[in-house]
Amino acid sequence: MPSEEKPQAYAQMPRIAFLDAQFPQRSSSLSSQNLWDNYAPWKQSSRLPPALELESWQQKFAPPPPAMHCAMLPWLPKLQRLIAKTYQVVTDYHTAETQLSYLAQRQHWLEAQVAQMHMEIWPLLRTFHWEDDAGGDQDLNQVVSWWELTRTNRKDMLAALIFGIRISLVVGLLSVAVSLIISIPIGALAGFYGGKTDIIVCRILEIWEGMPTFFMLLLIIAVTQSKSIFLVIGAIGFFGWTQFSRYIRGEFLKQRHQSYVEACRAQAFSDAYTIFVHILPNAIPPLLTLLPFAVMGAITSETGLAFLGLGEENSCSLGVLMDEARQVFPGESYLLWPPAIMLTCLLIAIAIVGDALRDALDPKLHRV
Repeated sequence: MPSEEKPQAYAQMPRIAFLDAQFPQRSSSLSSQNLWDNYAPWKQSSRLPPALELESWQQKFAPPPPAMHCAMLPWLPKLQRLIAKTYQVVTDYHTAETQLSYLAQRQHWLEAQVAQMHMEIWPLLRTFHWEDDAGGDQDLNQVVSWWELTRTNRKDMLAALIFGIRISLVVGLLSVAVSLIISIPIGALAGFYGGKTDIIVCRILEIWEGMPTFFMLLLIIAVTQSKSIFLVIGAIGFFGWTQFSRYIRGEFLKQRHQSYVEACRAQAFSDAYTIFVHILPNAIPPLLTLLPFAVMGAITSETGLAFLGLGEENSCSLGVLMDEARQVFPGESYLLWPPAIMLTCLLIAIAIVGDALRDALDPKLHRV
């Protein structure tokens, strides 16, 4: 008989729990899918005819007699409670599984929505970028306030001033950093060892100081045919390290005879360790008084180059802004004053901050 056809005897087959009691060795293989295939009457004994096999199966698995039902009555309440508890556990499991699926889907949806969100914050001072075309008419510059002025290339003046300050600060700080990287090792070696090393370094410093920095910048730009801001930064730092080197050399000459240096030598510390770990921190504070003026000098050099038309084109450097105003001077002289005043205020602020930084970092001022 095909396995797809299920005779009437299939409805009379016992439940899985009852079959487990009769065939405990096969309980592991029982399931709702293979119940028919494993316990069909015609598969229990293939040597019997189907009619005898069905009759034998019904006799073997006949329902319990009424006396057994009476014996099972005391266990019915406990069985009902067990069934109710099992049903509650299964219900709670499905509920928790549904909630977990909902939370996972909601989290996935929220992450997808957050990825599509963006925040727009209104600018504090200006809605324009320095590269945006403000579209203002040059004739309106004569009647509007200074923060509403438009550059000669139809771009906003105030936005260019704000970004120009950033360019000036970057030029000044990076140029000074390049100078310090070159000057500190040279000045430290000259001051620590002295003798012929000091004489050779001093001669090099004298030769290098004889080169005018501004004219060397003009020469480099003319030779390279490039107005890159990074080229200007490197040139200013490369030709402006001599003054730092002299300060470092003088401090090392004074510090190398101190008792802590003699203690380092007595403990067999290396010269590099003694120079950069013990002497250099004590030589830095006097150098801090020179840093603000070096930053101011670097900013002034870059601004001077840009004012002469040698600055980076299509930028918003303060020198470029003054160069644009110079080209239309005196007809639109009002374009020259904002970048000039901004440059002056920037240099004064750097000097004040540098003086406060020196007072904060100098250990001699904190002695009681």
